[in-house]
Amino acid sequence: MKHILSYFSSVGTQQILDGDDDAARITSAVIVVFEEFIASKVNKTKAGVHTQKLLEMVNADDHTLVSFFRKRITCSCLDKKHKEVKSIKKMGYCNNVDQCPLPGGKVERSNMLYCTRCSVAYYCSRDCQETHWSDHREVCKKKAEENAKFEQEMRIRDQNSM
Repeated sequence: MKHILSYFSSVGTQQILDGDDDAARITSAVIVVFEEFIASKVNKTKAGVHTQKLLEMVNADDHTLVSFFRKRITCSCLDKKHKEVKSIKKMGYCNNVDQCPLPGGKVERSNMLYCTRCSVAYYCSRDCQETHWSDHREVCKKKAEENAKFEQEMRIRDQNSM
């Protein structure tokens, strides 16, 4: 599995170097899906796929994209590109897409709030989080139950391994 991730990381790196950032975004999304699958289904270290992470890679800004691949490769071929883009603010997307007052629901990631119950939904503000609650409630409940079940299984597994 490491070889598959390594292959896609090298493909995405080359796509960035070739200036094909859209293809690199798709490649990064493939890597995220694969990593999330390995973590949740193979290694059982996560409850499930983090869809917000996937969405952010599909729509990644240049800083996020270059950083994503740079930390997955052993060479220094993205160092120059990283210096060019590191001043770009990393952006995320508000889950309240339809009613968010920000253009495209884009917000600087360091300023985002997340749902503390499920840790999956991210918002630009408390107002957007509250406005979106009626849409998010069922997904949140299901994800929170999934997370609680997973954590219980981890506690049992840890107790049995002692």
